[in-house]
Order: sequence, then structure tokens, then C-alpha cells
Amino acid sequence: MVGPVRAGEAPDEGPDYDPELWIEVPLFFPFAGWPDAAAWAHDIAQEAALRPDEREGLAERARLLAESDWPATRRFWYFPVQGGFEAIVHVIDVDEVIPQEQVLEMLRTDDARVTDPVIEAIEGVPGAWRSAYIVAEGDQDQRAAMGVVRAVRMRGEGTTLVELIDADLAAIGVALPDFDALVGDLQFIGGGVGGRD
Repeated sequence: MVGPVRAGEAPDEGPDYDPELWIEVPLFFPFAGWPDAAAWAHDIAQEAALRPDEREGLAERARLLAESDWPATRRFWYFPVQGGFEAIVHVIDVDEVIPQEQVLEMLRTDDARVTDPVIEAIEGVPGAWRSAYIVAEGDQDQRAAMGVVRAVRMRGEGTTLVELIDADLAAIGVALPDFDALVGDLQFIGGGVGGRD
């Protein structure tokens, strides 16, 4: 897959995530030879589309993701090469180690629209916990459910927050092992929230 080259990353180091499952979305342009979001999206569509007739729609979705102003240190597009479920994941690195009690509190919510979160440690990823819950949006007549998966990983350099939100609840469940693997694979970058000027 085509993805950003991060500052300070040697070309032969490779990405710190599975490029067969995730596309890293640039937070600003120009970036690594791409003058703007449209140019990046065009290249993504050329490489990732399984059929030529899919490229236009794929490029448009990619452009919208790249133009998102949602705060993040990094942003990933879940896009398995075989197609199917797509989702966006936001990552925020915080330059401080948050106490475990506070981490677990971050994974809970008092929002009345939310089901009780299921909170558990992520197996095989030291210092990482994940919560999953459903948010009911809209009024009683037109209520929609959004699935939220939120992970927090603590390590010596700081704390990483990872979040996926999508309306396809069944697909989120299928993607959960890949989400957990991403939380375990990502290197801590630090520096807080990035974005375009």
C-alpha cells in the first residue's frame, strides 16, 4: 500500500503496522511528495482498488479522510486488501505516563446514551487496555447505534490512545483482532496532536 514516510524513519525500517491491513493517512500537505490530499488519494486508489471502476469512489473516500480535521497524532484507514469493511482509526500520543487508575477511568463513560463498556486488557500487549461500547444516537423515532472501540497503552515514554468509531457493529467485532494488533505494533511518536496548518 502507499503510505506516508514518517520524519526520521529510515526507508529500510518499514512501517510499524501491517500495511496489508492499514493505510496511514497523512495529517498535512504537502507531504512526502504529495502536494495535496487529492494527489495522495489518487495514488491510493490506483494501488488499492481491485477494479478500475472502483477507483473514483475509493479516491473520494481517501481524500475526505485526508482532509479530516479530527485531532490526532496519526490516522489510519482500515482497508484489508481483500476489500470489505473499512474504518478510520485515530491515534493520539500523550507525552506523559498516565496512572493506571486514570487510564481505566478514561475507558469508562457516564454518558446515558452509552451501554456499559466492556473493559479488558489486550492480550500480548503490555500496559494496554481496551473498552468497547455502543452509543445510541438520535431520538426515539430515529435512533442509530454507533460502535466505539477505545484503547489506551502505557509505556515508559508516554501514553497512546487509539479509537475506532463505526456504525457496522458486526464488522467491528470481526476487525477487533487487527485493532488490537495495531495497538501493539505502533511505536510511540510523542509530540501530542498533529495536523495541517
